[in-house]
Amino acid sequence: MPTDLLGVAVYVFALFPGVAFNFAREGHRPSGKRSAIRETATVVFVSTVCNAVVALVVAVAATLIRPVGDIVLGILGGNLTWVREHLLAAVVVGIVLVAAATLLGLLLGSKAIHEKGLKLIWKSEITRDTSAWSEVLRPKEALQVVVGLTLKDGTWASGLLHSFDPNPDPEPHRAIILTGTIHSRAPGADQVHELIGTDWVVIEAGDIEIMQVAHLRPELEPEPEPSESGSAQPSSKGPAS
Repeated sequence: MPTDLLGVAVYVFALFPGVAFNFAREGHRPSGKRSAIRETATVVFVSTVCNAVVALVVAVAATLIRPVGDIVLGILGGNLTWVREHLLAAVVVGIVLVAAATLLGLLLGSKAIHEKGLKLIWKSEITRDTSAWSEVLRPKEALQVVVGLTLKDGTWASGLLHSFDPNPDPEPHRAIILTGTIHSRAPGADQVHELIGTDWVVIEAGDIEIMQVAHLRPELEPEPEPSESGSAQPSSKGPAS
């Protein structure tokens, strides 16, 4: 670990690609909690790869262009004369190199690159970074997702899924949001009531006892009917996919 100011700055800038990779990847894939060692290893590994690619481009340019090669060899040999005489140009070149490596890290973490091949690298026998919620609430087809929830206090609620927290960790404060025509039944009651004037219902995972999910075609408007146990039973208007 460097101790002088310049060395610390170079060390920090060198880790930008790994940070950008994590930032981009978390934008399209949920990630569970990882140890500090694993997070650090990911940042360092990706940063090393991206910096190596940029260094390879610089090496090729130094080989093909003699003046560039002389400057690079001089800097690597500890001769900073060119840097001192062309400080502004050296700063610009440094920023460009850091930006190029960071953009490469951002690109490697993007959804497009993941779908085109990186997912094969991360593929394993044990599914990573997913949960039962993601498996049933995120269908591969464009379907309406109808959710019926029995809460721990006996309340039953049902509606169309609007969104949910894809956190793969069993976090009790994960939330699911229902919308559309929302029905509810109070604990111990027999009648199901439509929640008039309610557009959204937010329920946390820690309050849910049972979740039932049905996938319906978008043109079918479900009319959930709770069973005696309070769970959701999709309407017979259309088959679940």
